[in-house]
Amino acid sequence: MAKQIRLACTKTKPGYDLRFTFVEAGDPIGHGRKSIADKHKLVIECLEGRTKGERPTQVIDALTCMHFPDELAVFENLVLSQADTDTLRTWALKAIVAKAVASGEGVVDACIAIDVSPRINSVSIVSYAATRYAAFMVNGRTQEILLEDGMTAAESLQKTASDFRARALRYLAFAEAAETASRAI
Repeated sequence: MAKQIRLACTKTKPGYDLRFTFVEAGDPIGHGRKSIADKHKLVIECLEGRTKGERPTQVIDALTCMHFPDELAVFENLVLSQADTDTLRTWALKAIVAKAVASGEGVVDACIAIDVSPRINSVSIVSYAATRYAAFMVNGRTQEILLEDGMTAAESLQKTASDFRARALRYLAFAEAAETASRAI
């Protein structure tokens, strides 16, 4: 698992070139900061695209990047595209889960859920009366997903994937809140 990810975009105004570094809890934050991370952190560096001569840096909790439904506002007047926000969420979640699994914290189910994209053996469109489904084989199991009317199968599956990711991130946020509350009791 890479400790850094770089996201660059010239399509937005302003464009951006950002580097994210995953810092595990207990490790030095670095990047000009002398403190130790109390929980998993993301260090965000603006490499280009914000102001001339200045490379702003900020540190956020790693799970914070997962609490935004669409785009993530990284710096003032600088917002990641939805695709880059999704990429960042997936990368941060994989880093968090990989660390939890390595330390034996017991999140194997989460690891399976976000592991490498599953191998799809075949995909077909199945119609039952007035409804359409995408049917496919994943790891030897058949799955069917209801397709929305007025959308192509690919568009509908992309929307479903986005909805599932958003739902999973909300559950992750609830889990984080519950864990924080458990420490406050």
